[in-house]
Amino acid sequence: KDQELYEALINTKNTSLLSECKFLNPESEYLKGLFINRPSARKNRFVFQKKIIPAPLLEFDTKLNDKNLMKNEFRDLRKKAANTFDNMLRYMTVKFHAYPVTTGFAVVSTGHSEPLLRDEIYAQLIKQTTKTPNSKWELLGFKLIYLCLSAFMPDKLSACLMSHLAAHANEKYEETLPEPATTVQDVASHALRLFIKNRQMQEIEFKSRRDSMSSPTEDASEQLYVTLELVDRVTRGMFAETEDDEYGDDDEAAD
Repeated sequence: KDQELYEALINTKNTSLLSECKFLNPESEYLKGLFINRPSARKNRFVFQKKIIPAPLLEFDTKLNDKNLMKNEFRDLRKKAANTFDNMLRYMTVKFHAYPVTTGFAVVSTGHSEPLLRDEIYAQLIKQTTKTPNSKWELLGFKLIYLCLSAFMPDKLSACLMSHLAAHANEKYEETLPEPATTVQDVASHALRLFIKNRQMQEIEFKSRRDSMSSPTEDASEQLYVTLELVDRVTRGMFAETEDDEYGDDDEAAD
């Protein structure tokens, strides 16, 4: 069954491109700093973009322009989005940081604690792993996608993320992957498997809530089980030991 699901998702590659996503800001807004339309998100709905953002604008970049449209009520969220982008660059070693593992952990922690930024983070990650000019940066970018999936799922960008991972993962399901994982294909395969596992868990949780007629729990209140140790292991390409860590063993729980 795992093989069937995996190979079915592989067929979604390049079917949902970020440049065609209807939930992105219009080009004029995107250039000012954010991908996802924040005022609309606050109202629990999204405004369709006026036109498709040119694909070159959604490829790897080294800076995020957020100088304009800093309205007071959204300033904190916009600042966190910009800081998160900077932490991505530091984790991917595009920018220097003495301890890049800590910046990767910061990205994951921000997404876990700020549900409204989760799609933003995945949009940035898809962008930063598209036509990346350096193979090391690209590999670390996909490792960061895996780490984020270990803590939270996208909302509106699930199809885009799934398509992006499918485009980079191994086309055929492999029972075991090399350790350490040193290629984008193997890391993307790990991430795609985790995406499948998360979707299955979401379906189980939904059925359980439906049967018990209980209200959904708030993701942001759940404990973050991604630790600095796990970030370090994944950064070194060691995925086998993280199999049971995504939703936590007690000894991996963060304080």
